[in-house]
Amino acid sequence: MQVKRLHWKFRGNDTIIVNRISVEVLWDVHSWSFGLPSSPGNAVFMFMTCQPVEPWSFTQVPTSSKSQRYGFSLIMYAWKKSRE
Repeated sequence: MQVKRLHWKFRGNDTIIVNRISVEVLWDVHSWSFGLPSSPGNAVFMFMTCQPVEPWSFTQVPTSSKSQRYGFSLIMYAWKKSRE
């Protein structure tokens, strides 16, 4: 495998916006990229929703029922076969 001009780290996190909802993305692909040829490499990706992205002022009081609507998470675990 050859990777050129990679703009993100092999372990890290970032927040993206999907349909005005903040989604925290965490990843670890170090073993996938730098694992030993004799052992399978793995990668982990996690996606978790955060508070919705909305205009907000200091006079508003956030309600707990609204934040509960966005309680979603997804974990993806990937691996590749060992090269023998």
